[in-house]
Amino acid sequence: MSKRKVLQVSCDSLGYGGVQTVIMNIVHSLKDEMDFDVLIFLDDYPKREFERYGTIFKILKKQSRNKIRRRIDALIWPLRIFLGTIHILQHNGPYDVIHCHNYFESGICLLAAKLVGVPVRISHSHSSRFSSDAPNWRMRLYQSVLQYCIRKAAIVMLGCSEGSARLLFRGKNESIIMPNAIDLAQFDRSKYPATDANSFRLIQIGQICENKNQIFSLKVFDFILSEYKDATMVFIGDGYQKEKLLEMINICGWSDRVWILPPDTDIPLYLSRSDIMLFPSHYEGFGIVLIEAQAMGLTCFASTAVPRETNLGLCHYLDLEDGSKAWADTICTHFQQYGKTKQNVDATGFLLERYIDRIREIYNGKKCI
Repeated sequence: MSKRKVLQVSCDSLGYGGVQTVIMNIVHSLKDEMDFDVLIFLDDYPKREFERYGTIFKILKKQSRNKIRRRIDALIWPLRIFLGTIHILQHNGPYDVIHCHNYFESGICLLAAKLVGVPVRISHSHSSRFSSDAPNWRMRLYQSVLQYCIRKAAIVMLGCSEGSARLLFRGKNESIIMPNAIDLAQFDRSKYPATDANSFRLIQIGQICENKNQIFSLKVFDFILSEYKDATMVFIGDGYQKEKLLEMINICGWSDRVWILPPDTDIPLYLSRSDIMLFPSHYEGFGIVLIEAQAMGLTCFASTAVPRETNLGLCHYLDLEDGSKAWADTICTHFQQYGKTKQNVDATGFLLERYIDRIREIYNGKKCI
């Protein structure tokens, strides 16, 4: 019996990010049962291990400096996605499944897949806020049309949280909520030695960008230093604000106490060495790193924009409007009371094995709930 063939459609690239982690978890877990290919839209894929499993197709966004050319490219971009997806499906199939992670534009890929005859068509929402929040009627109209396409072409609509499903699918009752999962074996803190009892270590993990708000975390750290002179902080990730973050660290003279590590860093190891996780995002679809941190016993301080589904009992949610000093005061008060004590939590609800079981059912044509 031949394997079922699946086309994963990424959001932009195969870089280091939450969506890409979901894709690779599925591929790693089901590689012996199914054949996988992936479609990307940016020529950036440090996770080259995918090449061991299947073909990486590209429909690349053009990056013209000419304003008129950019507008023309934006106008024909949906047609390029549609025709490119049809070409891939027709010339490399037949595919049994298309699993789209590219938000609103999944509607375009799903319409192409419906036309070609791909039986299992999935739209997967990973965020709770998009550019429709901006006062741009053209973008809102564009996204409304694509939402209509999703509802007409998707067989299965998945959301990593209630908020992400509500936004992309407009509260459609047929959507399935599937919180992201982790490999709990990787986050067993008994495998790691205890940290130095005299230090106070903070950590933040994620793309270095405006939404993840590392600049705010650095301001929080500044206030914490006035209370704990030996405090240190680690940022793990990469992104367009990395140089700005580095500049602020150097200006403050913190190069010996604040570090930026690459996204392929051993995350469980650095979580085991940390005391507090910061997560002051402006918006989030889910926030799987909070599950990883809590599984390692870390207390987490997240913004109120982060879905509460991430709370295993060690999350505290603070309003960004309260400011960095209020965040620092709350964190210091907590540390004064509990120190480096780490608590055990039940993270079995986020077992990767259970997640993969549900994905397998969906790929095999069963709508699980």
